[in-house]
Amino acid sequence: MKFTKNWTFNGSIFSFINSFLEHNQKSRLICLFLYAVVFLLYYIYTKRAHIEIDLYYTYLLMLIFSPVVHPWYIGWLIILLPVAPRPSGIFYAALGSLTAITIMNYQLYGVWKEYSLLLIAEYLPVIVLIVRELIFDGREINVKN
Repeated sequence: MKFTKNWTFNGSIFSFINSFLEHNQKSRLICLFLYAVVFLLYYIYTKRAHIEIDLYYTYLLMLIFSPVVHPWYIGWLIILLPVAPRPSGIFYAALGSLTAITIMNYQLYGVWKEYSLLLIAEYLPVIVLIVRELIFDGREINVKN
């Protein structure tokens, strides 16, 4: 409970919501609700027959809505890239290393500070690619099936 009450790191949607609410538990519940909605919409509207793609988006969306995303969490997504190659995952894997700046600053100066600009640089391209993939690639996959 202490971890969930007090710890956040590198969460995109969570950090955005929490910047307005400034209440960790409410922000977490809103992210859980949003994840559930997006998850359901994905499964209702994509009708994919490829489990590896479904697993990829399920885990990717969980990371996008999570309040804690350590760079090594993205490693599990990388495992799926050979069977579900998606630009969003490739960019996420590459940009996830930007969080090392927070860790380096902590080790060098003893200050744990997340930078909003880094979160934007890390997540904005990934979210844009996810939307693009689901809109354009989703139609292409649905036609084939």
